[in-house]
Amino acid sequence: EICENNLHDEEFAQIAAALAVQPQIEELVLYDNFIGRLGGIALGSTLKSWRAPSLKKLSISMRDIDDECIQVMAAGMINCSSLSELNLSGRYLTGEVGLRSFADVFQSESCCMEKLCLSEMSIGFDGASALAAGFSRCSSLKSLNLSHNILGDAGLDAIVAGLANSSNLEELLLSSNGIFSSTGLGSLATLFRTAENLKELSLANNGINDEGLQALSAGMTNQCNVSKLNLSNNAITDVGLQALVSGLINNSKLENLQLSGHRSITAAGL
Repeated sequence: EICENNLHDEEFAQIAAALAVQPQIEELVLYDNFIGRLGGIALGSTLKSWRAPSLKKLSISMRDIDDECIQVMAAGMINCSSLSELNLSGRYLTGEVGLRSFADVFQSESCCMEKLCLSEMSIGFDGASALAAGFSRCSSLKSLNLSHNILGDAGLDAIVAGLANSSNLEELLLSSNGIFSSTGLGSLATLFRTAENLKELSLANNGINDEGLQALSAGMTNQCNVSKLNLSNNAITDVGLQALVSGLINNSKLENLQLSGHRSITAAGL
């Protein structure tokens, strides 16, 4: 664990070189440093050089990464066939080219990814589409966090399409992704039919209004096993809340509903 050390690319490149002879490492945590594209390239090269690597968990926060950095890191991750958890955050400077490389990680025959967090990367629709191609082949995925990525309706629709066969998915976190309208949320509602193990869904801070919540609620009437739903800090009123209640009448699975930050929901709605 190498966290809060104010490491920049030059210092981290030296550490990455030293790690080249440590393929037995199972967990690598690199939060709160100043690792950028050159550091990411150094890390990716190290991961790719390992023989019979044991890495199971990689957590890293980065700054100003680009397609080349992601491509090299993805190649290294493909070599780490035991990697089951990836947590990556960082400002992504270009388009979807690098993220297509991540899709290759999820499509590889050896992929056993169960927990994936790609947050605060502003991937948008193009990035979401690239990732979705990989999700469609990653049947092991149980937890997906794509918060703070400016997905919007189009990106949400792409992600839902990619997760259509993710029957093992248990947690989907999509907070702070711009505006999700009834169009995108209607698409998300279809996921409840295939992701039968989905237990937690976070949609906080997405500008969801009553119409959008009605579209989502329509998919919760049957075959929805969500037990924790976060709708905090949206634009929901009593009307939307009533639609949600109607959708949940035949759903006894919900145990935790978060609605903080809604001043328009009154005591009558509750």
